Amino acid sequence: MEALIEHDGINVWTLISTRLAPITGLFRRAFGCWHLQMSLPFTRDSETYRTCVSCGARRRFDLDQWAMVGDFYHPQRQPALYVRGANRSEVVRLEIKHLNGERTICHCK
Repeated sequence: MEALIEHDGINVWTLISTRLAPITGLFRRAFGCWHLQMSLPFTRDSETYRTCVSCGARRRFDLDQWAMVGDFYHPQRQPALYVRGANRSEVVRLEIKHLNGERTICHCK
């Protein structure tokens, strides 16, 4: 059987993980993410944190102790840059904040 699978170019682990995906999803819904895959530390706006690659949760990171501290949290969503109104003729104001602090305001149809 293995020779047949290898001959066809099918990866055995792909087959196993595909079959177990529904069960894994059920466990994740029941118990939540375990945050096993964490990113490297990021520093942004004087806050250093690591992010879970699977679910996006963040945890503060102490650079002096080189360890994560505190509880996991999910960041607040940033407002959308562009939202079209229900009426196509409605003018939407778009404000762009540049890295150098300048702002650009555009009125779009």
